[in-house]
Amino acid sequence: RLKVLSDLDALGAGFQLASHDLDIRGAGNLLGDEQSGHIKEVGYELYQAMLEEAIMDAKAGGLATRPRHFSPQITVDAPILIPDDYVPDLDLRMGLYRRLNELEEHREIEAFAAEMI
Repeated sequence: RLKVLSDLDALGAGFQLASHDLDIRGAGNLLGDEQSGHIKEVGYELYQAMLEEAIMDAKAGGLATRPRHFSPQITVDAPILIPDDYVPDLDLRMGLYRRLNELEEHREIEAFAAEMI
């Protein structure tokens, strides 16, 4: 590595050095549990989007510390809704969405789920 480092003196030398390091050490296990956590739990595309968002946040001035009672927001590319045929009354369905949004404790969520059955 030192010989390669001493030979590199042109523009783009950093990339050449990184490529040489990759040849020497190997790529590692970027998508494995050791490096990226359990990527299979969220899927590669969601992991990539989360990673990109974290990098942009870090570049924009650092990551803010999370509040003590942090509640994550999960966004998925699938409709999550109470079907019209399950609760046909729109006002009742909207009320259920509002109640669901306000639930914070596990026992409240369990009680709501039991009520929905």
